[in-house]
Amino acid sequence: MVFLKYSLFSSTTFFFVGWIICCSVGQILIKRGLNQLFKFDVTNNLFKLNTIRSILKNKYISFGLLLYILSIFFSIICLSIIDISILSPMGTLIIVMVVVLSYLYLKESISLFQGIGIVLIIIGCIVIGAS
Repeated sequence: MVFLKYSLFSSTTFFFVGWIICCSVGQILIKRGLNQLFKFDVTNNLFKLNTIRSILKNKYISFGLLLYILSIFFSIICLSIIDISILSPMGTLIIVMVVVLSYLYLKESISLFQGIGIVLIIIGCIVIGAS
């Protein structure tokens, strides 16, 4: 794992964890905001001007987009520090975080197969990080 090669308090670890957290929380906040605005179907209303305004005015979506943009900067810094052959598979931890946060914050369910997938992702990250 990235943490096995770098110190827990190194700048590399900071940028990696920042990337994972900002990207994951950003997605959850955007989803929360969209759930507030569109209870049913977003596709019919997506390109109307009022819809775009309401999306941009929603505090969850705005903060989620800000975190998502911040995560891009963190990922760029990580790409300059960490080998892509390690960073890319480790980025799947974003999936784990999103699933867990969606369960805790959005009250979405986690199926058995999703749970198995999460465990396999974590095992894969440990194996890749240890190599």
